[in-house]
Amino acid sequence: MSFSEKKVYIVVLNYNNWIDTIACAKSVLLNDYENFQLIIVDNASTDGSARRIKRWLDEELEPWSPKSDSLRDLFISPLGRDIEYECYEDDTFLKQNSLSSKKVIFIRSNKNDGYGAGNNLGIKFALMKNDFEYIWILNNDTLVTKEALKKLIFFAEEKPDAGLIGTTLLFYDAPDKIQAFGGSFNYLMAVQKHNLAHREFAMPKLKEFNQKRLDYIIGASMLMSKRYIQKAGLMPEEYFIYFEEIDIATRCKRNNLDISICEEAIVYHKESASIEAQDQKLGSFSDFYAMRNRLVFTKKFFPYFLPSVYLGLVLSMLLRMKRGDKKGVKNILRILKTPLSKITDLKYR
Repeated sequence: MSFSEKKVYIVVLNYNNWIDTIACAKSVLLNDYENFQLIIVDNASTDGSARRIKRWLDEELEPWSPKSDSLRDLFISPLGRDIEYECYEDDTFLKQNSLSSKKVIFIRSNKNDGYGAGNNLGIKFALMKNDFEYIWILNNDTLVTKEALKKLIFFAEEKPDAGLIGTTLLFYDAPDKIQAFGGSFNYLMAVQKHNLAHREFAMPKLKEFNQKRLDYIIGASMLMSKRYIQKAGLMPEEYFIYFEEIDIATRCKRNNLDISICEEAIVYHKESASIEAQDQKLGSFSDFYAMRNRLVFTKKFFPYFLPSVYLGLVLSMLLRMKRGDKKGVKNILRILKTPLSKITDLKYR
């Protein structure tokens, strides 16, 4: 079997963001690699996303996009469309003997148990079919270039121990700037940092980057090999949101599989290139899980770093006090007061 014949499942998780999800799906359907199925999972959206995505699949709805959009060509086709799809309610497909091979699979979950659980519905579908070599996890607010998947698979096939492979992520609103080229992790404080963030995009610079410094692949665009899933299992579900990336990467390394980035595979991410906008977007809900999950991850993999991680949480709380962020201080106090044995059960409120 040649690399171009290797089956790929592409999983896109939607939650209350149907317009971006449809644009992402359209860019996937326009890509140059043919042997794939796209799995869209709606994670119990509350804004009517599931209904609107189905209307789009039925050709009853087409979101408007401005002609001034510089990346419009990635998801606007001059030709008509006729999308063959199959719809499943929640995990009912697990009880079926035969699953659809239509180009698009739409799974409507009846509950939102977080990022990992939503993506796992798509991964479980692929495992039930068991006809694939790779699964590509994509954020719904991404757009893929036409050759991205082909380059990814060619790159992966050259690496016999491939576990996780990332792509070059560029900002959607600033396509000449890098959003991330994988990430680095400070295990002492349990803090993540994207590599090359906000640097000018230049392919020679990416090729010079020492990929031995990769601690994790950005979850917005992450290719998992079947070998990885067989050895390390499904995506973790205990975080709800954040820290899944470093958990997945840690399990990859502990199973002696490689982590790398195909720099020539380009994906655009709709995260704002403005640092100020990113800071404003990090609301109380996101901040809570970003803080809580420092302990969840460290307890799971590196418990000897727990003292320094707790110290880091105290410092984070003092910073929020200085900023007058009462909700942030309250969140961290709840985390600090919770026994470590119950930290995974702690939910935002």
